[in-house]
Amino acid sequence: MPVDMFNLTTRFLSQRPQAQVQQNIQFAVFSNPELSCPGQMLNDMQFPDQVIIARKSDVGDTDILVEMYAQWVPAQRIIVLPNPLSAELGNIITSVMAGLKITVMNVISSYCEKVGANFNHVKQMLGRDYRFEDAFMESTLGIGGPDLLKDIVYCKDALQNVGLVTEAKLFSDIIRLDKKKREHFVQLMLNNMSTLAGKRVAVYGVTYKSNMADLTNSPAVSVCKALQKEWAIIRIYDPLRDENAILNCFRNRVRVGVVADPQQAYQGAHAILFLVNTNLQHNFQQMRAAMVEPPFLFFAYRLNVNYDALRLQGFQVHIFGNQE
Repeated sequence: MPVDMFNLTTRFLSQRPQAQVQQNIQFAVFSNPELSCPGQMLNDMQFPDQVIIARKSDVGDTDILVEMYAQWVPAQRIIVLPNPLSAELGNIITSVMAGLKITVMNVISSYCEKVGANFNHVKQMLGRDYRFEDAFMESTLGIGGPDLLKDIVYCKDALQNVGLVTEAKLFSDIIRLDKKKREHFVQLMLNNMSTLAGKRVAVYGVTYKSNMADLTNSPAVSVCKALQKEWAIIRIYDPLRDENAILNCFRNRVRVGVVADPQQAYQGAHAILFLVNTNLQHNFQQMRAAMVEPPFLFFAYRLNVNYDALRLQGFQVHIFGNQE
């Protein structure tokens, strides 16, 4: 929801043709932003950290909304603000801060990879600090989903529109660094495989995050498109979405296939990419026997496996962001 929607709605209702308005009917507009995380909406509605209700200080009575929420939300978590613009901006900034946290952690993981530090050790130190929380502390392929990136782009444009060009650069840099993270993953593959042209690549997971059947702005799809440009042959498996939904993400479907059986993905593959956790129990011995020599495994997230044991089996193992 863009900033100033409260005023736009108020003006729209005030300017309705008189013929459509019953006489003596009054209205009040409230801002009640949705502060929920995709995939956890029901839980966030039942157990919200906060409920924001905003109105103009001299218009409308918030008691009805407050009483409704008070049926299940503790009173101290229901906050009434006299400025709807504050509520609308705060709603967008929550997404921006989450996206900023993701980007910062991805920058740290890239630095760990360069200097040989262990990203998990750094993450654990941050997670134990009372000033931080564990959420959005993983190294990932970047920002995905319907909200976070959209709100970051909105803030960039909004700052530019009011002349705050230098401040807008902060958000431009977040977008640029987010894109660079996926480019870095493809470069990791190129550095180790020399070329991807004609190579068969199995991909596990392409939704924008684990346990979410949403492909909106999926970083994993972006990686697959980059592999296309390198002339790789891609076979995708994701149990949460069907073939048509996944293929609709690709304007050019050349050398891209979707399989319903996870074993079909790695038959004759040169590399397997674990981009999003699909909660599968992987049989690495079967994978090893079905792959072309030398077999490569690339992990975009930390999977609960013994990487050294995989190396002893003959795999070339690479963990993105040094998360081993």
